[in-house]
Amino acid sequence: MHAKKSKKSLALDVDGVIIDLVPKICEMNPQSGVCKEDITEYGLSTVPQLSIDAFMKSYKDIWDLQKSNWNKNIITPLDSNIPAIIYSLSANYEIYVVTASIDPSSVYKWLIKNNIIISRDHFISCKAEEKVNYNFDIYIDDYPEIAKKVAETNKIAIVYKQPWNAIFLRNNRNKSIIPVDDWNGINRILEDIALKQSMPKLRNKE
Repeated sequence: MHAKKSKKSLALDVDGVIIDLVPKICEMNPQSGVCKEDITEYGLSTVPQLSIDAFMKSYKDIWDLQKSNWNKNIITPLDSNIPAIIYSLSANYEIYVVTASIDPSSVYKWLIKNNIIISRDHFISCKAEEKVNYNFDIYIDDYPEIAKKVAETNKIAIVYKQPWNAIFLRNNRNKSIIPVDDWNGINRILEDIALKQSMPKLRNKE
């Protein structure tokens, strides 16, 4: 990773932050009776009626459907303003997308087709647990374990609220772990961090 010294590095997760396929996956498994709100632990431990195998098969099927017709928006961003927000944030942050997706090449193509412009060398595919090895300044993720590991290194973890991290966030007391409801909240938090970072520079010019 070669981030510019003048900018903080920002790592964006994909699943659960930029996109959310869980509602579609639940719809594809009606026999389970599971809806998104039932998944209150990362890893499906609270919904044994929906197996990991069934979940991952549906996840793959959704991406296969998208790949079979790129002219259709089978997979959509969590927020239509995400491309504009990421573009705006790039003025103050060196932005990376870091994903543990099983189909990273399709994820990258989807990002570009949805105007989320990330250069190839800023797109990283790795296991979820390996994300912290890249030592970014700020992480945005929905996975509690990532947030805990990031906070242990004195970095900032912005956690996108999802049912599977609600208990974790409710019990969290670490100020380096910041919960956020939506992308407008992400934008406000990061703009505030960038402003605070610029204050010493402004004072030195006075």
